[in-house]
Amino acid sequence: MTGLTLWGRLSSCNVQKALWLLEELALPYEHIQAGGDFGGLDDPAYLAMNPHGKVPTLKDGDTVVWESEAILRYLAARYGAPAFWSDDPAERAVVDQWLAWTASALYRDWIDLFWRLVRTPPERRDAALIEGHRRRSAERYALLDS
Repeated sequence: MTGLTLWGRLSSCNVQKALWLLEELALPYEHIQAGGDFGGLDDPAYLAMNPHGKVPTLKDGDTVVWESEAILRYLAARYGAPAFWSDDPAERAVVDQWLAWTASALYRDWIDLFWRLVRTPPERRDAALIEGHRRRSAERYALLDS
């Protein structure tokens, strides 16, 4: 292995996904705080790796991967087979559909709830809107649990 480096701040749930898998696979890696208060996403060297200027970004030797779900798939395929990445396309499809669902359905309701409940000052919070996001998030998690 030539060395793994992951850019992104710990407060990012997308960075946390990548860090979780790196730890789960017991891979040695360097973590560079980037984004948010750490900045660095508009640095030309970073933008050369990730033209979107977002986190996370993973570098593995000459390979660069951005977008958390793509990073998860890459790490699972490269370092986690067969436990995390099956040779069977049907088995991989089960993982892929849940990753896509997480990014498109679960994340949207959850992040809206987070922003409205945690990041919005109390005097500007809309209780009905928060309750709608809470209810939809709970429904998504119940589906996931089932």
